[in-house]
Amino acid sequence: MRADLCSNGLVDLGLGRNGTIGGDAIGVGMRRAGDPDTDVLTTPNSWSAWGISDGNYSGSADRHSGVPEGMLGLSGFNPTGSTGALNAELFAYTPSGMETRLSVRFDYRPLASPNVYAIDVQVQRRTLSKTTGPTLFDMVLGFDVPPDTGDTHVTWNSATAQIPAFVTHMGCDGYHSGNPFQPAGAPATLGTTCGQNGQGTHVQLNLGDLAVGEQATFTMYVGVTTSTRTATIAIDTIDAALYATAEPASGAEAPGGVVGIFALSPSPTPPPRPHQDTADNEGHSKQAGTTRTTTRGVNT
Repeated sequence: MRADLCSNGLVDLGLGRNGTIGGDAIGVGMRRAGDPDTDVLTTPNSWSAWGISDGNYSGSADRHSGVPEGMLGLSGFNPTGSTGALNAELFAYTPSGMETRLSVRFDYRPLASPNVYAIDVQVQRRTLSKTTGPTLFDMVLGFDVPPDTGDTHVTWNSATAQIPAFVTHMGCDGYHSGNPFQPAGAPATLGTTCGQNGQGTHVQLNLGDLAVGEQATFTMYVGVTTSTRTATIAIDTIDAALYATAEPASGAEAPGGVVGIFALSPSPTPPPRPHQDTADNEGHSKQAGTTRTTTRGVNT
């Protein structure tokens, strides 16, 4: 299956059926438009994956697999021009058969900044969990930035100098499976650079206890720029609570140097979808038809 590309003119974001971000037609790719020499995620070294868990059940998808792993199912992927949407479900075994515990939606969209795409994520409780344990979400991006592919340095920072409370792990393991049940690598600290092979971004989020019908929402940002300065400008425009930059060892100002960006916001404002309930960040819901859904950011 060929990857579908979303472009805002300067950055192409590749979207595949697993909704991940990677480098070839098996998965997906992100690159400077019209300039293949500045690919930030390239085969075979790059990696990306995401996953979710609920009690004793988990599932994940990555850019190399043809099907998701574990109890994760993909119900639809729809690229439309410069945007895309992925729908998925986390299932559980019950005495009466398979049951959908959580539904997940990714909405990919370009921003005013020409170097960044947003990924709005919505996780909704569909049925009660009969197992113990929090609802966890993992996202992994492996960066392979030129001109020193394979020698990438990743630095985590925060606009508030604090790690948001809902982030239970942040690290530089660019090859994690994305399954929340798999052991995470060593945690990273704010302002400290992780160096050399296999470096990327790995975050795990605790989405809290969701009532049936309630959603946890957040926004992730991915991007690529040609200098540290433009990366800083791009990060400033999205007002992210937590962010990381991936730079080549020789420095982003070297000829052909590229800087990768990953950022996270706990209080997104995704575009409303018609015929569906929306809510503000204080948790007040609006009713559409006969369906009522409460939405809250994961920082509440």
